[in-house]
Amino acid sequence: MFPQELALIEKNYNAYIEHELHQERRTLADLNAALEWLCAEFERSGVRWWLVGSGALYARGLDVKSHDIDVMTYKTEIEKIRAMVAPYIVEPFHHVTGWVVKGFGVADYRYRIDFAFEPEEWVDGQGPVDFGPYAQAHIEPIVWHGHEILVPPIELQIVPNEARGRTERVELIRKYLENQKN
Repeated sequence: MFPQELALIEKNYNAYIEHELHQERRTLADLNAALEWLCAEFERSGVRWWLVGSGALYARGLDVKSHDIDVMTYKTEIEKIRAMVAPYIVEPFHHVTGWVVKGFGVADYRYRIDFAFEPEEWVDGQGPVDFGPYAQAHIEPIVWHGHEILVPPIELQIVPNEARGRTERVELIRKYLENQKN
């Protein structure tokens, strides 16, 4: 997607793997710092994006600690993103064909951050998912620590979490939905 310094990526990746292999778990403070960094950088640069996965649940206030932060954005935004992620890349930013998105890359700014670019039309084929075209067309704003973040409808998180056997997470989502009705 853009020229990248492979020696720096290798150094970053090795440090990232050391954390993972030695079970040095990232803290909620790290998650908050990474999410704060994303929000501030994206606001400064005017990046169009939305948050999906467990990071979106966390930003809504659900008691989940995500393994990573999943960002959806657009290939048109890559030049705005490039400078902010360059020092932190652990997996190269690249175009993708035959997968669920058109581009992908990973940065590690105190937390693993997966950047996915534009979902493929077919990913909603067996029903809407939280990162697909349906979700993209229905993103909604929430406020997290004073930042407006766009997230998909929370209902789209139920089926994938059920499929992954995350019953506690599904219960948290259902409880959240019930509280929203009241």
